[in-house]
Amino acid sequence: MSLRSRPISGLALMALCAAVVSLARPAAAAPQLSALQILGSVNLVTNGKVSTTADVEGSAVIGGNLSGATFFNGDAPGSPFIYLYGSQSGNLNLNNGGSLYMNGTPGGHVNYNGGGHLYSTGPSQPLSTYTAPLMNLSSQLAGLMQTAGNTISGGTFNAVAGATGMSVFNITGSALQSALTNANIRFMLGVGVTSVVVNVTGDFTEPNSANWNTLAQNVLFNFSNATSVTVGNWQSSILAPSATLAIANGAINGSVFANQFNGGGEIHNELFTGAGGLLDGSSSNLPGSVPEPATLSLLGLGAMATVLLRRRRRPPA
Repeated sequence: MSLRSRPISGLALMALCAAVVSLARPAAAAPQLSALQILGSVNLVTNGKVSTTADVEGSAVIGGNLSGATFFNGDAPGSPFIYLYGSQSGNLNLNNGGSLYMNGTPGGHVNYNGGGHLYSTGPSQPLSTYTAPLMNLSSQLAGLMQTAGNTISGGTFNAVAGATGMSVFNITGSALQSALTNANIRFMLGVGVTSVVVNVTGDFTEPNSANWNTLAQNVLFNFSNATSVTVGNWQSSILAPSATLAIANGAINGSVFANQFNGGGEIHNELFTGAGGLLDGSSSNLPGSVPEPATLSLLGLGAMATVLLRRRRRPPA
């Protein structure tokens, strides 16, 4: 006597689905910050080392070693911090109760002024928590087309609002240097502009004759492929993920992300405030992104469930 296979019941199929989903679900990960959250709360982020003797006013995330500096003067935030993934050398002054979270070893004296501490266990999150969203954001912005109607004339950026309120300029480093020579730099924002992105290709050195008229906290300069960026008295935020960034004279007033920072001037805690239309720097927004492994498992599960249901409903021969 032959045995006939029993059709799979709906309850059994649901149990099978739940089991597969349970197996496919990845372990819970730490919450990922968006690029906007990082730009709006951290003054300086680097992939590598920071070497400076000038003040950094706001909190910092440093991927390499830190050589000498004063942090948290001036317009410092409450409970400022340095997340240092390398080691520290030289004399370091941390004011306003700022603390140091360090993975490496101290190689110099640190003055904790105002109640700060050394946390030798280091930062609780991996460096990529901060660097990955900013690197992704730089890549995303570099792929955008210039907003129709935008012009640069004599150092004036005339910005037209895009569909989302973001206005995009695309320019080479050499052309930007020419535009800012003997120029008063200002941003004229058209109706509805909430944030401005200036994509710059190639290396850049700000001309000494450039003169910023006003602070531009909703403007983000994106040096996506530069290896060297030197600015003067800069009045907006900077993304330079592959570059060594330096200040020739003056200070940077804005949020900064660079591969390395070589100092030369202060970084002031005038954080990026632009938001409208700006991408969040998540990997899911990158062109050609693929589903997560758990998503792929669920897609396969759906196909399997469809086959099983069809078999169940097939009439006997």
